[in-house]
Amino acid sequence: MRGRERAMARVRVAIGGINHETNTFNTVRTGLDAFRVTRGSGLLADEAARSLLADGVDVVPTIYAEALPSGPVGK
Repeated sequence: MRGRERAMARVRVAIGGINHETNTFNTVRTGLDAFRVTRGSGLLADEAARSLLADGVDVVPTIYAEALPSGPVGK
């Protein structure tokens, strides 16, 4: 990109994540069914995403999964 093109380029940020607190002393494995999954536009309700959108950033939502603290995640 050259000067003017670079100045006009918008920032794009992909958002997503995985959250799980693993307790290794717990012998019960955490299955995939224990995770609550949010995809796509559902991630745009997050305060951080709304802040990015308000600043003119192109936000690309991916996937976010979280489970309650429990044993190691099974394969």
